[in-house]
Amino acid sequence: KKFGSVSFRGNRARLCAAISVGLILCLAILAGVLAGTKSGDNNTETSLPPTSTQTTVPTSPTTNIPPLCQDISPIIRAEMITNSTVSISGEKALQDGTAQHKALSWILNEDPQQLSPCDPRLLQRYIASLLYFQLDGENWLDNSGYRTSANECEWFGITCGKLSQ
Repeated sequence: KKFGSVSFRGNRARLCAAISVGLILCLAILAGVLAGTKSGDNNTETSLPPTSTQTTVPTSPTTNIPPLCQDISPIIRAEMITNSTVSISGEKALQDGTAQHKALSWILNEDPQQLSPCDPRLLQRYIASLLYFQLDGENWLDNSGYRTSANECEWFGITCGKLSQ
């Protein structure tokens, strides 16, 4: 069967399409959750009163890293990222040879961006790299951008929505 300029065969194409749709839905849900946490809660009952020591929050996601995640050791970084990915992928993230483990290993050891465990893009980048490994990205006709320093939203075939502020 032909789909655009890419040939697919039988059940594998259906499986790939189903997995792709599922991962896109997961990315959309993740973006929605992140948007909800970014936009904040307008409930004033739980808000702290303003103080004279308030600071403005940076608008750049890469500089908006909580103090907890700044200047941490590589071991603590690896533990925090591993815990985050296990919360998504379960124990498969720890099983050698699985796509989940390959994506985690890439994020920890090879990813040129070396994101902080608290960076809001970390899990999005993990999921996008998981898509690459799960669907045999090395053999795609166009895998441009994947596993490079480029933002994961610029990787071929991935479109990211803007988070509300």
